[in-house]
Amino acid sequence: MSSYCNGGNCVQVAFAPDAVSVRDSKVPDGPMLHYSHGDWSTFVRAVKQGAYDRY
Repeated sequence: MSSYCNGGNCVQVAFAPDAVSVRDSKVPDGPMLHYSHGDWSTFVRAVKQGAYDRY
């Protein structure tokens, strides 16, 4: 499990053999989003390339 926090707004990411799961750490029993490893890699690559940067 990996976490990223910015002023109390935390995202947790868990890597399993068949999926990558993401959730809000403030709601541990709440919903999780599940992605394939390929989709997660595509998302991370886009973030690194600035695709979601605000201008």
